[in-house]
Amino acid sequence: MTGEAFFEVSENPHKPFIVRSGNITTTALGTSFNISNFPNDERITVSLATGKVKVEEVNQPSDLKDNPYLLIPGEQISYSVDAKKFEKLRNEDDEDYLWKDGIISLKHADLDEVVEKLERWYGVKIEIGNQSNSIVNYDGIFNNQSLENVLKAMSFSLNFKYSIDQETIKIMFN
Repeated sequence: MTGEAFFEVSENPHKPFIVRSGNITTTALGTSFNISNFPNDERITVSLATGKVKVEEVNQPSDLKDNPYLLIPGEQISYSVDAKKFEKLRNEDDEDYLWKDGIISLKHADLDEVVEKLERWYGVKIEIGNQSNSIVNYDGIFNNQSLENVLKAMSFSLNFKYSIDQETIKIMFN
């Protein structure tokens, strides 16, 4: 699986539901969970909403085969693609699941995160002119908004002008 997907899976021990994303597999054990695995990302993340999942590396060495990561609700596993290492984290908010309801959530986002999220969400390319390092910790929630409405709202608080030319957005900071 490439991209981001939210799954709701009923438990069936005779037919396990397994998702392969990059170098890891996630086996659903009666659950709902989110997987994020975009091309060129350094990390693959699995966030558990309900139930239980098992996460393990595809070609895991045989001495580690009996040690998969089991997640319970409120936990997330982050897999470093380059280092081939897992990191288990607490994930107390529902931010990882908002996208499935049409909500863009930006929490303490820097300019790169804002651009990446908007490019993926709307399928556009964003070009930045007069790049400003002043954008740090941007917070915003946009519920089923058009790209133009999102840019308009952000332009007021971040002090930039923008233009839209089909799938290319140009942002110029003042």
